[in-house]
Amino acid sequence: MSLSATQYKVRRERPIRKWSSHYFRASLAFALLVFFALPVYFAGIYGGCALPGASLRFALTPTCAYADNDYVLGPEDEISIIVWDHPDLTRRTRINLEGTISFPLIGEFKVAGLTQFQLEKKLRDMLADGYIVSPQVSVQVTDYRSQKVFVIGEVNSPGAYPVTKRTMVVEAIAMAGGVKPEADQEIMIVRPKKNHVVEGALLPDEADPSEVIRVRLRDVLEGERSQNVEVLNLDTIFIPKMKVFYVTGEVKRPGQYTFLKGMTILHAISTAGGFTDKAARKKVNVVREKDGKKQELPLALENPIEPGDTIIVPESFW
Repeated sequence: MSLSATQYKVRRERPIRKWSSHYFRASLAFALLVFFALPVYFAGIYGGCALPGASLRFALTPTCAYADNDYVLGPEDEISIIVWDHPDLTRRTRINLEGTISFPLIGEFKVAGLTQFQLEKKLRDMLADGYIVSPQVSVQVTDYRSQKVFVIGEVNSPGAYPVTKRTMVVEAIAMAGGVKPEADQEIMIVRPKKNHVVEGALLPDEADPSEVIRVRLRDVLEGERSQNVEVLNLDTIFIPKMKVFYVTGEVKRPGQYTFLKGMTILHAISTAGGFTDKAARKKVNVVREKDGKKQELPLALENPIEPGDTIIVPESFW
């Protein structure tokens, strides 16, 4: 049966229209995915905010933790001030130790303690007071100096690091290049009291016990929120060297092991594989260094051990 020209044209066009409809739907779905998914993707990278500098700033969490505009300005920070349509007023300046800057038409005024948004508003108000009609002002921090944390101990790059946003302990450790294999499982965060003058890193031994926060490294790295605490300006994150003990003699796996708080001699021997058949279980001794001298102590298996102890399990001859 022959087809007319019109019927042939309709049959030829139907698959094209069907394919075009699928193409349109797929394109629309992809566009919507990009529109909604990309901000979420970058929010995950930038801590719950839209891209830095973007006009859209929404929070995926209760607070937009990484917004640079939340940063509180302080001495030695360098800032860039742009007054739109007034290039003669645009400049970079560093906040002095008194927390002030000098600006044309306005003179010297205090900026320490203000956020970028607050400083923008303050400049707008002062410039609008008899100098410029409806001034548009933008402020950006170009060099962060006033807020910092110290990361010391068993990390790859110990030192002072700027705090430019809300920072958790795991991020501070990452800034210091991560931990070394010899790092202990307990991290100590030394938080100085208010009005305490801090000139450098503060070791736990130099601080009041109430100023030391202790968290477990493994929990921090595994994302345990209660352990991944926020670090504040002038905090010191101290990661000590791993505490170890030694087991020698008649055990199945003699060697060096990681010390855990509360371990007993029996627990330590179990960690080393337990006693061999030749072990003199009632003659276990512990070599412990005290005041620079090593002492051999005949302790019961229920006694706790200390970091650096050497547990000696002698051979039984009976």
